[in-house]
Amino acid sequence: MKRHTRIFKAVFNPVRFGTLHTYYWLRRKGKRTHPGEERPLYSVIVASYNYANLIGETLDSLLAQTYGNYEIIVVDDGSTDNSMAVVQRYCEKYSQIKLYTHEDHKNHGLCETLKLALTKAQGDYIAFCESDDRWDENHLETITQFINSYKNVVFVHNRVIFTGSPQCHQKTVVHISSMQKHYFHTGYNRININKHATYNRIATFSSVVIKADVLRPLDFNSPVPSHLDLWLYRQIFAKYPMHYCDTAVTYWRMHADSYCSKDLKERQEQLRDALEELVAKSNELIQASQA
Repeated sequence: MKRHTRIFKAVFNPVRFGTLHTYYWLRRKGKRTHPGEERPLYSVIVASYNYANLIGETLDSLLAQTYGNYEIIVVDDGSTDNSMAVVQRYCEKYSQIKLYTHEDHKNHGLCETLKLALTKAQGDYIAFCESDDRWDENHLETITQFINSYKNVVFVHNRVIFTGSPQCHQKTVVHISSMQKHYFHTGYNRININKHATYNRIATFSSVVIKADVLRPLDFNSPVPSHLDLWLYRQIFAKYPMHYCDTAVTYWRMHADSYCSKDLKERQEQLRDALEELVAKSNELIQASQA
């Protein structure tokens, strides 16, 4: 009897069984069982437009990163305040910040601004920080550790911290918080681009990191300029999963001048037809790319 007990324990050792079970479960989910030590170069893109009073705080948060392998690319989109002067002062002091403008120094919108930034970016991954948002000092270090924990990471979205005026974003906070709590789970998330197609589940560009060679070939010509992010995400999620990092390292500021200060339901109703067109056209684009 003792002999059989020893054999049973040897074969069904809970430590060994747990290790094997974990190994195969993690492999199914795309988790690296032996994490690498990649230290990728990040190109952090800051699209600047008339936030002279806030962009200094944004740049300070980027410069405070504990992770060292990154560049900061600021593209001014025809600001009419003194945003350019603020950024230029930073450029004179910090060599890792580069400032670019459109040739005519006029406002061309986010699409052209991001396209210009991408022509200057050298990074393996493209990160974004909007010029009225901030990052935690461990933002890039946290994302790097996350990328090193999984295989073939193309798109990372991290949890956000809401800042700014509460009355400007109360309903949006409830919506996004619910998404983060109930819809996403840490690690691999396959996004169904046809379910609730006109809803953007990503809180802000400032909480997104995308592999550069996946982002560059995308079509940036969104039929709804204010929803360029949704247009790009649909193209990505048709082919790749989203990896969700449930660590809050982005401070998303909402204020009276920000687009998201408007009521979420009101925005959706105002743009319903336009967003349906966006979905239809993006589906055509996706189908053509897969043909």
